[in-house]
Amino acid sequence: MIQQENSKTTSKDRYTFQRALDRWIGSSLIFFIGLFHRKRPLPDRIDRILILKIDGLGDLILLSAAVYDLRVAFPQARIILMCGPFNYPLASLMACFDEVVTLRLPNPWPTLRTLRDLKPDICLDFGNWPRIEALIAFFSGARWTAGFNTPGQYRHYAHDHVMPLRFDQHEADNYKSLLLALGVAPSHPPTLELNEKARQEILIYRVNVVTPFAVCHLWSGSAKWGALKEWPYDRWREVVRLLNIRGLAVYFTGGKNEREQTDTLIASCDWPDKRTYNVAGLNFAAMLDLLRRATIVISIDTSIPHLAAALGVPVLSLHGPSHSKRWGAIGPKAQAINSTCPGCGYMNWGADSDRKRASLPCMETISFEEVAPRIDSMLDRYAKSPYKI
Repeated sequence: MIQQENSKTTSKDRYTFQRALDRWIGSSLIFFIGLFHRKRPLPDRIDRILILKIDGLGDLILLSAAVYDLRVAFPQARIILMCGPFNYPLASLMACFDEVVTLRLPNPWPTLRTLRDLKPDICLDFGNWPRIEALIAFFSGARWTAGFNTPGQYRHYAHDHVMPLRFDQHEADNYKSLLLALGVAPSHPPTLELNEKARQEILIYRVNVVTPFAVCHLWSGSAKWGALKEWPYDRWREVVRLLNIRGLAVYFTGGKNEREQTDTLIASCDWPDKRTYNVAGLNFAAMLDLLRRATIVISIDTSIPHLAAALGVPVLSLHGPSHSKRWGAIGPKAQAINSTCPGCGYMNWGADSDRKRASLPCMETISFEEVAPRIDSMLDRYAKSPYKI
């Protein structure tokens, strides 16, 4: 069963007030519940596993490694994901989940009733800062819950088992640490296996491309801190020129609201015989299909490198305020360039941009001269014939 989210937009700006409530009222409520909550033992038998992750597309890809570990450890179990409106477009296409339930904001009560009807045996809360996930875990009806103690977020008091969210390790390793209490040994990498819904949408929305081609992703979404991750236009233009010289057409991905910005960059590419195409706003399944057919993907730190890496595509990601040791894409063909600017690489999770360091030239420090040899090396190593279904 796939439960659609009924909102037409996923802009996070709509939920500023709800986020304030989550922080101030949610923290107090969880602390109060924790005063009276007695820690429960792990159930003897686990047939229904509820996973909570309401935000983050790249986070879902990283989480897939833990999900496949659970599949091996509990082959009889039904794995249910509660996602949010922001990551539903990806969650609904992933084959690793048996069922997807969408948290409907601002009213979570119908979703909570649905979860209770599913009668989960355990609930694994993979959220790193929202209190709403911890509250839903407590009220989900699960006989045992686990979640993270994130520094300064006060969201862990009502869980039966708590692991620290560590900032000195990759987020995928944090996710896997939550499985240790279940006796699950981590062994799987992040993987994106598409379900039947994805395959049907690809048949409908697939883009006819000029091959061979590269995908470039310039934008970091709607979050207020997203612009801190973006790379200067003039350097992207030189990357596009290099890719065209190497014989690759270039397709630009992004959201619908980023089409105009992408057109501006394309217009500035003024060399003869340029091959550039704006596909910002593409259907999500068709975008995944585009990525898996690419010769190379070049992107700032956003969900795109994680998606490409999980599909087995060569991908180069550029990290400024974040660091690849914490948030880098994981895959045999994934590479990253980190800013050398002192003080950068400070983002521990997406929403924690440091105002004191927001003025640092993290992305500006990454030069085209540093990126170009890496692109050449990856093309020499990985260039291949186009992907075929």
